[in-house]
Amino acid sequence: MAVQAQTTTSASAAQPAPSSQQNTPSPSSAPAQQNVPPLQLHDLPPESHTPTPQEAAEQERERILMEVSRLATLQAQWGPPSSTPGMSIELKEVGRTKAPDGTTQIAWQITGKGFSPDQKLVLTQWPLDGRPQRLMSGIQFNSQGTAVCAAPLPAAGTGSDSAQSLAAAAAGLRQPGAVPPAAAPAAPAPSKDVRPLPPSCAAMIKPGQPVEIRAAVAPGEAVRIALVGDGVKDGKPVRVGAATSMVPYPMKGTDKGCTLQVIRGMKNAGMVLVDGDGFPKDTSLKVDTVTTGQSRVLTVRTDAQGHFTMATLPALEGKDEGDTTVHMGGEVQAPSLETPKTPPASLNCDPSVTFHWGKDSYKPQ
Repeated sequence: MAVQAQTTTSASAAQPAPSSQQNTPSPSSAPAQQNVPPLQLHDLPPESHTPTPQEAAEQERERILMEVSRLATLQAQWGPPSSTPGMSIELKEVGRTKAPDGTTQIAWQITGKGFSPDQKLVLTQWPLDGRPQRLMSGIQFNSQGTAVCAAPLPAAGTGSDSAQSLAAAAAGLRQPGAVPPAAAPAAPAPSKDVRPLPPSCAAMIKPGQPVEIRAAVAPGEAVRIALVGDGVKDGKPVRVGAATSMVPYPMKGTDKGCTLQVIRGMKNAGMVLVDGDGFPKDTSLKVDTVTTGQSRVLTVRTDAQGHFTMATLPALEGKDEGDTTVHMGGEVQAPSLETPKTPPASLNCDPSVTFHWGKDSYKPQ
């Protein structure tokens, strides 16, 4: 339907003009009025809409959920899934000391497999509520498979430790690099997004000394590290390395060989990873979470080793802290019109774990 504009003429303009001007039409008004087309709906400007408080809150909630989902995926893949095939590292505890603030500082050394003896590596650590941080460069493995500080390179040398060939582990260890080996001539200029190397380990510890990681952590907190460097595959330079994580104070429950573990995804446990082991392989399971009497049922499928990792947000609207219990709810039975000849085996274990989330829930031991 067309919406036609209405033109209102004042009483004085409607009366005849004086005789001396009757034969002189106004070129600026009369033709314009005759040629103006009626106003159509599609000519109207789009209606501006300011989100209501409820809509704005929902948009923010969706944004947060997307960020949390991305964070959970990255944390779940940190370790063997993000490591170069054939390379692995582990954290080996070597001591504990009491800090002045009463927390316990744990020290670890790094052991590894699959690295070449002359390979120079960058150490990256991913703390909770932070981004992966490149801590030091110039690390290599000795003959016993322990990560140690290598002797510093000559000042004029570039070597495989060049800034254009190393990157943080979180950027993806499997991605191919664009840097030729150090001995190759006419190396291309570094790309614009290349960052400088972190400080050399030789500025902090003696050459040949084992590299140590020290931290005071809370229950359910994972220590995540990676070692990344240069490699060659099929005659081409590639970025290689390995990542690992460990939880010094696990929050877990075990029953009849099945284990549930809760790992903090954030310091206040606003997001956690639920790790399951020892369950039937390739099976859909129900995981129940109970917070202040309110239950939620989540579904997850185990892999070929009977393992699964899933993320959950335990917080409730209007609550800034609370306790949540996670336990198994059994197998998910697919609906069928036929009675199977062999009924599926029922899940005979029910591990559970309870944890506190919210303000003041992060307390390093």
